Amino acid sequence: MRIMKKLAIVVFLLLAPVAIAQDNGKSMKQAVEKVKKETGGQVLSITETTIGGQRVIRVKVLDKDGVVRYVNVKAKP
Repeated sequence: MRIMKKLAIVVFLLLAPVAIAQDNGKSMKQAVEKVKKETGGQVLSITETTIGGQRVIRVKVLDKDGVVRYVNVKAKP
């Protein structure tokens, strides 16, 4: 039971900082610029994936508070 509780906390912490931009889609370059502007952080990596049937650009960023976050930005179709 303790393992499940810890696992639930880890999953929550991993998913909490994820946001999906509500716009018409971005190129990878636009996504990086948007995330840098919004977080004031340093981009660590960028990948393109599908989440819930939508193409998204997943940007891993080290924010100005020193926290690593993932930000999902809707990709161009």
